[in-house]
Amino acid sequence: MPKYTPMIPLALDNTQPGFEHLNDIREVVKQNMKMILLTIPGERVMMPEFGVGIQELLFENINDELTLSEFRGKIRNQIKLYLPSVKVESVDFFESDVDNNKIMAHIEYQISSLGILDDLQVP
Repeated sequence: MPKYTPMIPLALDNTQPGFEHLNDIREVVKQNMKMILLTIPGERVMMPEFGVGIQELLFENINDELTLSEFRGKIRNQIKLYLPSVKVESVDFFESDVDNNKIMAHIEYQISSLGILDDLQVP
């Protein structure tokens, strides 16, 4: 089975020298999407526009549709730019059932070239 990309956080592989890898294209796409969502714009060296910075929602009013619409647009634009093979179907935000001070993002997407439908939930 081909090795696509190292798993983050890095972990040593117990079966051979080196780091563990993700071997499933779904997991590679999820990891890449998490990096886009969690990276704050300006945080990545030489790529100041990279990232959504979803942490900025921490102090925003989740009931403010304008703010949520802005973040939906950021997410769609960043994924379209940095993961062109992924088509975002929907982006929804909701409060956690366990902690009402926690905002969750749920993204449904399609890996177009493979016809794979999947989703990602980010706290």
